Parts: sequence; structure tokens; C-alpha cells
Amino acid sequence: MKKLYPHLLVGVLVILLFIILERAVYMNYDLLNKSPVILNNYMSISPVYNTAGSWLHGRWDISYNRMLLSLENLAAFLMAVYLFRFMDVMTRFFQTPGGRRWLYAVDIEAAVMAYRLIARIYSPYTLDYLYVRGSGTYDLPDLCIGTGIVVILLWTVLEMVQYYSFKKKQTVGMSFGAKFKWEMRISLMFMKAALVPEDRWESMFAPWKRLGEKE
Repeated sequence: MKKLYPHLLVGVLVILLFIILERAVYMNYDLLNKSPVILNNYMSISPVYNTAGSWLHGRWDISYNRMLLSLENLAAFLMAVYLFRFMDVMTRFFQTPGGRRWLYAVDIEAAVMAYRLIARIYSPYTLDYLYVRGSGTYDLPDLCIGTGIVVILLWTVLEMVQYYSFKKKQTVGMSFGAKFKWEMRISLMFMKAALVPEDRWESMFAPWKRLGEKE
């Protein structure tokens, strides 16, 4: 549990930052509309209420529906929690450079979803305030989602390099069918490990690591 404290702290601090920024913009909404704050050549603080609810709803022309948006945010939060566990498992198994620091990207993603759920309670619409020239207006959580996805993709590339190197050593001389079964079995092991307590991971990893030592 102690290993989770830094991640929980990051999540709480990020949510508080989102709330403080939104309230500050809300309190100065009229002033910022009249005189936007220019941050650089590409960004400014110019608030606008997003009545579509989300980028996806706007893209698919779905009308604003608080219940649907809340369910989507809850589902995304649960997916982020599972992704956190899955990345933790893979990182532990392969001893990935950077270790658990990669998980902070998921902390931010989960914090965004938790914040969105909180926001649905007290606000009917999303207050966007960061105008990006040539793109549109967003809030900080939107930008954090994008940043988190980039970091997770980088982790995925690194993990795939390690995975295929491990697979190559483990499946030497196997037929195509045997390699396919091997891949399904180890993938299932990783997915199951993400759902069980951490103290069971080493026993789940042991058969695979012993096989690697023999070869």
C-alpha cells in the first residue's frame, strides 16, 4: 500500500490544480472574455463553455447528456486503474528502465477522469479556457490527457521491444502454432496478474523466468 501513496498524492494534487484553475477562470470569466491573457504566439486564456460535453460527443453530434458523460468518465477511470496495474505488472516482469515512474502518466489520466466526475456534480458544462491557435479551446485536463497518452505510447514502444526480445529467446525452435499458444498464455498471465494482489506476482512470474534461465 505504501507504494501507492505517491501516486494517490499526485492524483489528489492534480485534481486540486484543475479545480483551482477552473474556479479562477470562472471568477474572472467576463474579464478574460473581454481581454484574453496571451501566453505565447499560439496560446491564450480565453474561456468558453463547452456545451457538447466532450470532444467525442461533439464529433458524433451527440446532445449533452450528463448521465451518459458520467458513465463514460467512470468507465474511463476504471480502465485507467486497470492500465495502472497492467503497466506495473509488465514493468516489474521486464525490469523496465524508469520503473514505476512511468505510472505517473496513468495517475494523471485517472485524475482527469475523477475530476470530470466531480465536475459533473456542480457544473452542467465544461469550462474550456486554453485557446490553441488553429486547433480550438481546451482546459488543462484535455492537455493532460494528450500528454499522458504520449508518455504511455512511449512506454508501450519500450515494453514491446523488451517483450519481443524475451519472446525470441523463449520460442526458439517452436512451430507457429506453439508460438501462438505461448503468446496467448503469457498475455493471459499478465492480464490476470493485474487483477490479483502484488504479493502473488513473483509466483506467477517464476515459471516464465525459470524457462528463460534454462535457455
